[in-house]
Amino acid sequence: MDYHSDRFQDFSLMVYKDEKLVALLPANRVKDNVYSHQGLTYGGLVFATDEKMRSLLEYFKAILEFLKGQGIEILNLKMLPEIYCKCNNQAIDYLLNIVEAQNYRTDVLSVVNPKAKNYSRDRIAGYKRGLKHKLQIRETQDMSEFWNEILIPNLKRKHKIKPVHSLEDIELLKSRFTSNI
Repeated sequence: MDYHSDRFQDFSLMVYKDEKLVALLPANRVKDNVYSHQGLTYGGLVFATDEKMRSLLEYFKAILEFLKGQGIEILNLKMLPEIYCKCNNQAIDYLLNIVEAQNYRTDVLSVVNPKAKNYSRDRIAGYKRGLKHKLQIRETQDMSEFWNEILIPNLKRKHKIKPVHSLEDIELLKSRFTSNI
């Protein structure tokens, strides 16, 4: 998240119990509001999968009390999509219900599960089109061609938007996570 340090005031929180890290909340602060980190696609309260509901309630209460003591009026919490989560998101939903939280936004998520065997007809047709047109998939260290000739023009044409990250951001991330990007 440090490559976003010029854009966001980090306010990430770590919750400890008996000197053991038990939960964390990647976050940033804007005036008297705290957000699940706006520099991340997904966020939310992260905790171990084996935590009991009583403990989660204790951690959540501690976070809310801390935020109140810091003059924070609103906590905007982004949920981690179920497909990426080994934890129990229903527990977070329950905690949010207890504090009478309001849902201010719901995003659409489109994910292809590589282990799934039941691909849609559209996906299969797209795959066959790629074969017909001799589509090539190759790895490159130079991301500028993709960025400038494919991503930027397609986002502009289809959605009238620019990429969230700059080419420089992605190159920095690639240098730090060479086998993931």
